[in-house]
Amino acid sequence: LFLIFTSPTMSESTLLLLYLLTTASKSFDSHVKSRTDLDKIVRPILRCIYAATSRSPPPSSPLLSRGRGQLYACVIMLLQWSSEYGFCTDLFARTFLPEVPWYRERRLRGASGGGLLVLVAARLVTMNLNRMNDGYLLGNTLAVVSNVRHHVRNLEE
Repeated sequence: LFLIFTSPTMSESTLLLLYLLTTASKSFDSHVKSRTDLDKIVRPILRCIYAATSRSPPPSSPLLSRGRGQLYACVIMLLQWSSEYGFCTDLFARTFLPEVPWYRERRLRGASGGGLLVLVAARLVTMNLNRMNDGYLLGNTLAVVSNVRHHVRNLEE
């Protein structure tokens, strides 16, 4: 079941199933948090958030181009996982991405998973302040950044 959620382009129904399983099933949530390859699920979630924060989402990423519900689900899952010490250390120390082709602002090579999380969170905060003015989303996004703050290493320029 875990491997279903590692698809690079996560559909809306897959994302909502992941959210439901992590919030409703303690055993599934514990299993996911105990995995050393949790970054495989985090990357599609970050891509979904990135697509939602783009002024014109790419046609290949229909997820999150319309509703805030999926965006809330993504941020809440990141908030839950970022409260785990192992998740944060793995994301910054062990997870390095050779390339992030969907990130259009600059070329990211060899970036850490944590660095990508911080970049996408900063985009979400900026979009929220400029366009959405959603205090709930802003608070949860800043909580994710706060959770990972002690683990930040070697951020991209």
